[in-house]
Amino acid sequence: MIENFVRPHYQTPTITAPLSHPTGGPAGSYLVLNHGVTSPSGQVINGVPIGQAPSVCRALLGQGGPRKVFSCMGDHGFHDILTYQPANRYWTFQGIETGVFVALAAALIAVTVIVLLRRDA
Repeated sequence: MIENFVRPHYQTPTITAPLSHPTGGPAGSYLVLNHGVTSPSGQVINGVPIGQAPSVCRALLGQGGPRKVFSCMGDHGFHDILTYQPANRYWTFQGIETGVFVALAAALIAVTVIVLLRRDA
């Protein structure tokens, strides 16, 4: 639960927008929060966007592979949207999560002590 719903919001995620090779991304490790491609009109494209590429770009598929196609699509207004948390935030996030779990444990211990003290012996 913490990993999926809370961790992505500890710090503002980083967003990149250049359209490059589909396996491209920032250097090093990172936690991907969201990834997609938008058309020139801003519509999010689900799946592989080559099917929605201009015919000029699709014609390049046999001539140089996906790199040329994606470069052409970038020239025609398509954007690659990658929202991520960089790996250098790892220890910050570990500290935040440690604090959350220590506070939760302290609250549960306090509730246990209160219940036990009010209990008839």
